[in-house]
Amino acid sequence: VILNAGGNKLLSFFISALLEDDRTISGGASDLILMVSSDILQSILCSYHDTTSPSHFSAVVDALARRYRPLLSALRSPTPFVVENAALLLHLLSTHSPDTATKIRE
Repeated sequence: VILNAGGNKLLSFFISALLEDDRTISGGASDLILMVSSDILQSILCSYHDTTSPSHFSAVVDALARRYRPLLSALRSPTPFVVENAALLLHLLSTHSPDTATKIRE
């Protein structure tokens, strides 16, 4: 629904918020933004993947695969919800993006 309603800009914001490299207090996303971002992406790609069109699914997976390293950092988040969603998204990348899976293992 988000993607079909023209939510591509919103989705881009969520991906950027989750994958931004600098998470300092002065410029980084708050834990609440990280929770929401990771949950929406996890819902689109994991929990409700059957309602996501193949083209949108591929586009989001490709966007995450290009900048996967911050997901590894999210595993050290003090917020358990973010850690769980980051683990789910990394698992998804390891199954749907073979090149990224190799890099993640390294």
